[in-house]
Amino acid sequence: MNNLSAAGLSVTESAIYETMLSKKEWLPAELAKESNESRTNIYKILDKLNNLQLVEKYKKDNKLNYRATNPNRLLQLAFEKKQAFNQ
Repeated sequence: MNNLSAAGLSVTESAIYETMLSKKEWLPAELAKESNESRTNIYKILDKLNNLQLVEKYKKDNKLNYRATNPNRLLQLAFEKKQAFNQ
């Protein structure tokens, strides 16, 4: 099991996160185009990744941008999931 699935991410969420690591910041429309996902789905995925603290969102030039956070957060999520499973 890789760190992405161990952290509880779906295949699509994992692919989006990996894509986000390739560039410093993303507009949702750019990410949708790059990943061949609908913008609606991108926003849902970005919300989930933001809730998991894997991405952060911020305004720049009056537009909402997203950037991936430190990938070490994946290890922390995987550890937390394993701890919850073992209880």
